[in-house]
Amino acid sequence: LALWPGVSRSGITITAGLFRRLTRAAATRFSFILSVPAITGAVVMELPKLIKLHRAGGLDLPLSTLAISVLVAGIAGYFVIAFFLRYLQTRTLKVFVVYRLVFGIMILVWAFLQAGLR
Repeated sequence: LALWPGVSRSGITITAGLFRRLTRAAATRFSFILSVPAITGAVVMELPKLIKLHRAGGLDLPLSTLAISVLVAGIAGYFVIAFFLRYLQTRTLKVFVVYRLVFGIMILVWAFLQAGLR
């Protein structure tokens, strides 16, 4: 289901966990654990390409900037995940459901209006 536009891998994993009667926090933790191999694989595949591009002169920033960027993204990601797990211990995902429905309706209305203007 995560291959459909608008359905995220983490969202469908959390939803499946909830249907399997996991707690919100456990389903979310499982979803984040499942992302580790994908993120690690992306780093393993893309980082050598970036380093090669840098050596060839096609990447106009120092390697230290690249390293700091990866480090900052990792630290920020860790804190966001920690916040989200604490959030889900006392709250539901209903706000995200409402957001997706409202945003989806807005996109559909916009698309129909754009199609009508042609």
